[in-house]
Amino acid sequence: MAILDSPSAQRNKEPIWNVLSEIVLPLLPKDEPLSILEIAAGCGVHTEHFASKLSEREPSFQYYPTDLDPVSRVSIQGRIQQSKLVDNVNDPLSLTLDANGIVEEETAAALDSHGDLDLILCINMIHISPWEATRGLMRLAGKKLRKGGVLFCYGPYKVRGTAVASNLNFDQSLRSRNPDWGVRDLEAVIKEAKAYGLEISDKIEMPANNLSVIYVKT
Repeated sequence: MAILDSPSAQRNKEPIWNVLSEIVLPLLPKDEPLSILEIAAGCGVHTEHFASKLSEREPSFQYYPTDLDPVSRVSIQGRIQQSKLVDNVNDPLSLTLDANGIVEEETAAALDSHGDLDLILCINMIHISPWEATRGLMRLAGKKLRKGGVLFCYGPYKVRGTAVASNLNFDQSLRSRNPDWGVRDLEAVIKEAKAYGLEISDKIEMPANNLSVIYVKT
């Protein structure tokens, strides 16, 4: 079972966990096991790190990693097994987003069978997917998060139409690779979230000119 690696995920996993543990988790209910969905989990570096850290403080939780790439899902599965997380972390599911939400009917049905979610994680997806995927993310979060649940997003953004030079250059690079990709305007993302009952709760500056953006289901 081929386990892949991601140097960028290795670099940012601890700063992101610090935000999750210090800001996000205290917002969530403590009277029942947490239910967590990770979208665009990649090769599973974040899945393994976050679930391992969670198991130290929340022995009873259910974590659902997803990715549209089958090779990445194999890697996620390998990381789950090597870290002995099978009691808390479910087998990775294929998940693609369009403007209507989850494309794969089987995945949508599987997640529906597990009830409402407390937390949705979406790390470094919004800028490397069409805008319709962001719309679908917000639709999904509005539907699946319980009241008071959190959508956590991480990545580069423009704020008031601009960004640091490195992110503007990154935006141009992304659009040259795929005209449907690009560093998004934070204000547009917040507006889309609001349309599905998600209010921005916090915005935290992160290393390498990224932002952690926290939305709460009202």
